[in-house]
Amino acid sequence: MNLGIWLIPVLAGYSVLRFSHYWKRSFTSTAGYEFFFGAALAGGLLLIVARLVTRIGEAMGVGTTALWMCWKEYADFDHSGTLAMVILLALVLICGMNMTITEQDAASRWVEKNESRIGWILRMSLEKSWLVEISMKTRKSYVGYVIRMPGQRDPHPGDVAFRDPHEHLVVLPMTNVMSVCRFDPEVYAATERS
Repeated sequence: MNLGIWLIPVLAGYSVLRFSHYWKRSFTSTAGYEFFFGAALAGGLLLIVARLVTRIGEAMGVGTTALWMCWKEYADFDHSGTLAMVILLALVLICGMNMTITEQDAASRWVEKNESRIGWILRMSLEKSWLVEISMKTRKSYVGYVIRMPGQRDPHPGDVAFRDPHEHLVVLPMTNVMSVCRFDPEVYAATERS
């Protein structure tokens, strides 16, 4: 098999890792070479399965059908059926996984597996627009709405960004965050009066 033909399985592997709800969060914050090797591994597995499916199809006589003859007329190069099967398998895998695992479920599983409870409350505050108080190791506290959290497509995956009540953008390093809790302005006002 020509080395240039490996591009299609690698792109198919990339698509599976990038667009399926289950895997996309795991690979957002990885280094480029790790993502490339992950895509190459996924593409290689897709290629193996596609090759097996096309071999079984050839053994069953699929090569004599009108569809196959039409395909060979327009894509007459070695392993064109296998490469088409790789693309089809990637699409079926992405659609099947995204129908069985919603983005919300995948995010919850990823947080449980990879994040602390601080990450969980940040994600919940982002999704539900909760007002939160973030306490830092420097003994400062910030109150606002989370607009970006670690793990999202972010050039600085270790930072949390939020908008404070005065509409200022604040970016904090997660390494300095001590605690995060929901902030209730009514309870705060009541404690200030007493």
